Amino acid sequence: MVKRCADSLSETVGKIKDKMIGSALGHFDETGTRVDKKPWWVHGASNCEYTYLDISPKRGTAGMEQCGVLPEFKGIAMHDCWASYWNYPDIQHAVCCAHLLRELTG
Repeated sequence: MVKRCADSLSETVGKIKDKMIGSALGHFDETGTRVDKKPWWVHGASNCEYTYLDISPKRGTAGMEQCGVLPEFKGIAMHDCWASYWNYPDIQHAVCCAHLLRELTG
């Protein structure tokens, strides 16, 4: 049932991914979860209209590359101070104020 549902949504998910790649501004984050008792990472890309989520066993640049939005993105990337985001020198970077305050407080 899950596979059937995923297959029926694949075109829509692809369109959302394309919209995020072409967006002028994107908010990017990753958060941990567990799959079969092992750590995996949910990579998120969103703007005012769309949210694209992908999951990978990889964190950081390897996971970002696998999920495929940031390697193609050309806009302004809003993110936390996680070092992997800075591996994309051809985009403009903006640091999330909440994360920046945490960094300054720490």
